[in-house]
Amino acid sequence: MRNSQQILRHVNVSAHDGGALVLTSSNGSGKTTFLCMLAGFSKPSADAIKEKFTVLDNVQWFEILEGKQGNSMPAIELMGLGRLAKEKARMLSMGQRKRLQLARLLAIDRPIWLLDEPSAH
Repeated sequence: MRNSQQILRHVNVSAHDGGALVLTSSNGSGKTTFLCMLAGFSKPSADAIKEKFTVLDNVQWFEILEGKQGNSMPAIELMGLGRLAKEKARMLSMGQRKRLQLARLLAIDRPIWLLDEPSAH
């Protein structure tokens, strides 16, 4: 769900060892959402950046969802968002939002990252 709108529904795919899955569709159709769910980084209807939360609250909320709680500030600082820790996420640029997403992954210490368009923004 995004902004109370269902993004993905009735999705069924298979991939075998050594195979590849290529997603193509228009912008905003849910490719990144699907990739995040497929990788186990997010759950259906969960884990999007919360616009009304601060940067710090977003990282802490993600830690809680993943059953981890620690000091979120090192991840936020590493991503260059320390001075924005108390800013609402809705005020962030697209590049800052991408760095907030990376800070959330750093905070929960994921060993593998699947990045969608990592060089954009």
